[in-house]
Amino acid sequence: MLDRAPAARLLAYEILPEVARLAAGTLPRVDVQLADALATLPELEGPVVVVGNPPWRGHPAPRLEARELAYAAAYPGIEALMRDYAPSGERNWKWLSDDCLRFLRWSHEIVRRAGGGVVGLVLNHAWIRGLAHAGLRARLRAEFDAIYVLDLHGSRLRPEIPPDGGRDENVFGVRPGTAVLLLVQGGRPDGARARAAAGHGALADVYHADRWGDRAAKLAWLGANDVSTTTWTRLSGGSGTDPCCPVLKDPRYDQWPGLGELFGQWSIGMVSGHDARSYFLSRRELLARHCDLDPESVFEALYRPDELRWTAFDLHVRPRRKVMRLLRAPGARGLAALRQGGPEVRLRFLEIDRPIDNCLLSTQSTARAYAFPLLREDGGTNLDPGPLGLVNAEEAFAYVLETLGDPAYQRRCGQAQLYGFARIPPACT
Repeated sequence: MLDRAPAARLLAYEILPEVARLAAGTLPRVDVQLADALATLPELEGPVVVVGNPPWRGHPAPRLEARELAYAAAYPGIEALMRDYAPSGERNWKWLSDDCLRFLRWSHEIVRRAGGGVVGLVLNHAWIRGLAHAGLRARLRAEFDAIYVLDLHGSRLRPEIPPDGGRDENVFGVRPGTAVLLLVQGGRPDGARARAAAGHGALADVYHADRWGDRAAKLAWLGANDVSTTTWTRLSGGSGTDPCCPVLKDPRYDQWPGLGELFGQWSIGMVSGHDARSYFLSRRELLARHCDLDPESVFEALYRPDELRWTAFDLHVRPRRKVMRLLRAPGARGLAALRQGGPEVRLRFLEIDRPIDNCLLSTQSTARAYAFPLLREDGGTNLDPGPLGLVNAEEAFAYVLETLGDPAYQRRCGQAQLYGFARIPPACT
C-alpha cells in the first residue's frame, strides 16, 4: 500500500495490549491504536481504505437478548447504525448479531462519511444469501458503486455440493463458510451513487466469483490472484435484496405469489429445546414422565416425515400454539415447507395433518420447516386462491402441492427456493 500511496496515513486498531505493542514496534509507519474499534467512529478524509479479518461471533438464541442489551450499552453508536441493515418485515434478526457484520457496518460508515474509498473484509459468507441479511444487501447496493464477492464456501453449517462433486473445505477450519467482500465507493461518473443522484435509482454493480476445493488449493489460489486476475460474473437485474450470487430461476418467478402470501396464518414448527424431554414414542410414556400434564393436552405430532411422536405444547420452549392448534383440529390439513436450507436437502415440502417439529424436513441449521394450515380456527379457509387465478381453496391447495411436486417446476425454480419460500405460478400461466 505504501508503494502506491507513500503519503497515506496507516491507522490500526488492536484490543490486546501485547499484540498492539508488538505491532507498533514492527510496523513503524502504522499508527497502532490500543482501542476497541467498535467503540468509536473516526472521522477521516477520503479516500479511505478499510481492510481486516474481523471476529466472527454469532450469538446462540438463549443468550441473544442479554448479549444485544450489553452491546447496546457498550456500543450505542454502532448498534444504532445496525438498524440500517434490518430487513423489512423480517421477524428473525438473530443472524445480524454476528460481530463481523458490526465491523462491516463500521467500515461502511467510515467510508460513507469520508466520501469515498474501499472496504475489504473477510466475513462469514451467510450474508451473501441469508434471508435475515436482505436489508444489509440492499443498503450496500444502494450506497456503493461496485461490490465484489468472492465466495470461498466451506460451510459445515449449510453444506454445499461443489459443481464437480468433489471435496470442499474451509480456509480457516471453522464451521461457517468464508467470503471476501470488496466494496468500492469511488464517485465514478457512471457509479451507482452518481446515477442515483441523477434520478436513475441505480444500484451498485455486483460481481461474484466462487472458489471450491480443499483448503490448500484455495489458499494457493488466493496467494496467486487478485481482483484483476479473478473471473467475475456480473449479476444483472433483480432487486437490492436479492442474494449476491447467481440464482437460476424463471424470469417471472419474483412476480408470482409466495407461500407466505397465499396463506394467512403460518409459522415455523414447534421448537422443543430438548427433544428427549418433549417427545415420546407413546402417550403412556409421556404421561408417566410428565405426570402433572392434563391428559387432554397431549397429542401426536409429526416429528420426522415418517415418524409420529407424542408431545404437548407445554413441553416446548416455542410451541407456536396459534398455528399448531389449527393442525390439532379434526380433519386438519396443511403444508410443511422450507424457507431456506442447502441444495443437498432433498425433501423440501410435505402435506401434513397435525402439528410439526421445526426439524421435520431436515436437521440442517437453516432448513427449518414451516407449517401452513389449510383452515382457520373458525373453519374458514387460510389459503387465498385469488392470486393463483382460482376460486376454491381446496382446488388451490391441490394445485400448490401439484406444482411443488412437478419436476419441470423444480428444474426451473428449485434454486430460487434456497433463498425464500417457494413462489407459485398462477394456474393460468
